[in-house]
Amino acid sequence: MRVAIGSKNPVKIEAVSRAYVEAYPGRGMEFIPLNAPSSVSRQPMSNEETRIGAINRAKFALEKSGADYGVGLEGGLHPVEGQWYCIGWVAIVDKKGVCSLGSTAMIAVPKKVMNLIFEGMELGEAADATFGAVNSKQKGGFSSFLTNGVLNRTDEYRIPVHHALSRFLHPELFETPSQNILSEATPNAYSHH
Repeated sequence: MRVAIGSKNPVKIEAVSRAYVEAYPGRGMEFIPLNAPSSVSRQPMSNEETRIGAINRAKFALEKSGADYGVGLEGGLHPVEGQWYCIGWVAIVDKKGVCSLGSTAMIAVPKKVMNLIFEGMELGEAADATFGAVNSKQKGGFSSFLTNGVLNRTDEYRIPVHHALSRFLHPELFETPSQNILSEATPNAYSHH
């Protein structure tokens, strides 16, 4: 089984590879990391924009690699009743164009961090500036800071990879096929809200 991952971030590669090995024990696997464009904002600022970024990365990875699956992971932010939350989406696309999605849990982003984001930083950069870290988005990530290391970015993304794989593990339970994602046009990049 060949799996193209639309990222070269070691955290995302580890999350996808661990989930696939857990979901398909004993299967031969080849993982192909690629730098895939999200075609959304550098820092997605809504649930929808983040989800579209994941889908675009998955489509690109599949199309450029010829793999069996393309996997896209996108982190973003989403406002709920005046509070901003960190959210992540995972999209998996197969050669038939079936797309399946999974998401991370959300964690509140403090106003101090959001102020840095509104000034133009990505969440990872703002977290590094706030906590005195370097390149945390390729390590434990934002949630690791706020949970004193209990959570980490690899596990956060591994779980929604499993969520997205469920459609492929149990296709008989999904009577209505997902939209054919490969025939859709890639949306234009969003602007910051």
